[in-house]
Amino acid sequence: MTYLTNSTPQDRARNQRLIRKYGLSYHQYNKLLAHQGGVCAICRRPPKTMRLAVDHDHKTGQVRGLLCFFCNKKVIGRHRQEHAWKFERAALYLKSPIDWRTYDHSASHPVHE
Repeated sequence: MTYLTNSTPQDRARNQRLIRKYGLSYHQYNKLLAHQGGVCAICRRPPKTMRLAVDHDHKTGQVRGLLCFFCNKKVIGRHRQEHAWKFERAALYLKSPIDWRTYDHSASHPVHE
Protein backbone atom coordinates (compact mmCIF):
# COMPACT_ATOMS: atom_id res chain seq x y z
CA MET A 1 0.00 0.00 0.00
CA THR A 2 1.17 3.53 -0.74
CA TYR A 3 1.96 5.38 2.46
CA LEU A 4 1.27 9.10 2.61
CA THR A 5 3.85 11.14 4.49
CA ASN A 6 2.84 14.44 6.08
CA SER A 7 -0.83 13.63 5.59
CA THR A 8 -3.94 13.85 7.72
CA PRO A 9 -5.79 10.80 9.01
CA GLN A 10 -8.55 11.67 6.52
CA ASP A 11 -6.05 11.60 3.64
CA ARG A 12 -4.69 8.24 4.76
CA ALA A 13 -8.22 6.82 5.06
CA ARG A 14 -9.10 8.15 1.59
CA ASN A 15 -5.91 6.60 0.19
CA GLN A 16 -6.85 3.21 1.66
CA ARG A 17 -10.41 3.51 0.32
CA LEU A 18 -9.21 4.46 -3.19
CA ILE A 19 -6.76 1.57 -3.29
CA ARG A 20 -9.28 -0.95 -1.96
CA LYS A 21 -12.14 0.16 -4.22
CA TYR A 22 -10.39 1.22 -7.45
CA GLY A 23 -6.75 0.12 -7.19
CA LEU A 24 -5.88 3.82 -7.39
CA SER A 25 -3.70 5.61 -4.83
CA TYR A 26 -4.37 9.10 -3.48
CA HIS A 27 -1.30 10.25 -5.44
CA GLN A 28 -2.66 8.71 -8.67
CA TYR A 29 -6.07 10.32 -8.03
CA ASN A 30 -4.40 13.72 -7.69
CA LYS A 31 -2.33 13.14 -10.85
CA LEU A 32 -5.51 12.25 -12.75
CA LEU A 33 -7.24 15.31 -11.31
CA ALA A 34 -4.34 17.52 -12.46
CA HIS A 35 -4.37 15.84 -15.90
CA GLN A 36 -8.08 16.75 -16.21
CA GLY A 37 -7.32 20.33 -15.15
CA GLY A 38 -9.15 19.90 -11.84
CA VAL A 39 -12.51 19.59 -13.61
CA CYS A 40 -15.08 16.91 -14.50
CA ALA A 41 -14.06 14.86 -17.56
CA ILE A 42 -17.51 15.38 -19.14
CA CYS A 43 -18.88 18.83 -18.31
CA ARG A 44 -15.46 20.41 -17.62
CA ARG A 45 -16.73 22.14 -14.46
CA PRO A 46 -14.79 22.17 -11.19
CA PRO A 47 -16.39 20.32 -8.28
CA LYS A 48 -18.60 22.48 -6.06
CA THR A 49 -18.88 20.74 -2.70
CA MET A 50 -17.82 17.13 -3.25
CA ARG A 51 -14.66 15.64 -4.69
CA LEU A 52 -14.87 14.30 -8.21
CA ALA A 53 -15.99 10.68 -8.31
CA VAL A 54 -13.81 7.95 -9.77
CA ASP A 55 -15.63 6.68 -12.86
CA HIS A 56 -14.77 3.07 -13.57
CA ASP A 57 -15.99 0.09 -15.54
CA HIS A 58 -17.88 -2.09 -13.07
CA LYS A 59 -16.98 -5.25 -14.98
CA THR A 60 -13.26 -4.72 -15.60
CA GLY A 61 -12.40 -2.17 -12.91
CA GLN A 62 -10.76 0.09 -15.51
CA VAL A 63 -10.65 3.69 -14.25
CA ARG A 64 -11.90 6.02 -17.00
CA GLY A 65 -11.64 9.38 -15.28
CA LEU A 66 -13.10 11.67 -12.64
CA LEU A 67 -16.67 12.97 -12.84
CA CYS A 68 -18.77 15.46 -10.91
CA PHE A 69 -21.80 14.14 -9.03
CA PHE A 70 -24.24 15.28 -11.73
CA CYS A 71 -22.38 13.70 -14.66
CA ASN A 72 -21.65 10.52 -12.71
CA LYS A 73 -25.21 9.97 -11.50
CA LYS A 74 -27.47 11.82 -13.94
CA VAL A 75 -25.66 11.96 -17.29
CA ILE A 76 -23.87 8.62 -17.26
CA GLY A 77 -25.93 6.95 -14.55
CA ARG A 78 -26.29 3.26 -15.27
CA HIS A 79 -25.72 3.77 -18.99
CA ARG A 80 -22.18 2.55 -19.22
CA GLN A 81 -20.10 1.05 -21.98
CA GLU A 82 -22.79 -1.32 -23.22
CA HIS A 83 -25.03 1.69 -23.91
CA ALA A 84 -22.38 4.05 -25.33
CA TRP A 85 -24.13 3.93 -28.70
CA LYS A 86 -27.06 5.82 -27.16
CA PHE A 87 -24.79 8.75 -26.34
CA GLU A 88 -23.27 8.71 -29.83
CA ARG A 89 -26.74 8.78 -31.39
CA ALA A 90 -27.88 11.51 -29.01
CA ALA A 91 -24.86 13.66 -29.91
CA LEU A 92 -25.51 13.16 -33.62
CA TYR A 93 -29.18 13.97 -33.12
CA LEU A 94 -28.36 17.21 -31.29
CA LYS A 95 -25.71 18.27 -33.81
CA SER A 96 -27.93 17.83 -36.87
CA PRO A 97 -31.52 18.52 -35.87
CA ILE A 98 -34.28 18.73 -38.44
CA ASP A 99 -36.78 21.56 -38.08
CA TRP A 100 -40.01 19.68 -38.65
CA ARG A 101 -41.90 22.98 -39.06
CA THR A 102 -40.05 23.66 -42.31
CA TYR A 103 -39.22 20.10 -43.43
CA ASP A 104 -40.32 19.20 -46.94
CA HIS A 105 -42.48 16.16 -46.23
CA SER A 106 -42.58 15.15 -49.90
CA ALA A 107 -38.82 14.42 -49.81
CA SER A 108 -37.44 11.10 -48.64
CA HIS A 109 -37.63 10.38 -44.92
CA PRO A 110 -34.51 11.70 -43.12
CA VAL A 111 -32.50 9.35 -40.99
CA HIS A 112 -30.02 10.53 -38.37
CA GLU A 113 -26.84 8.55 -39.00
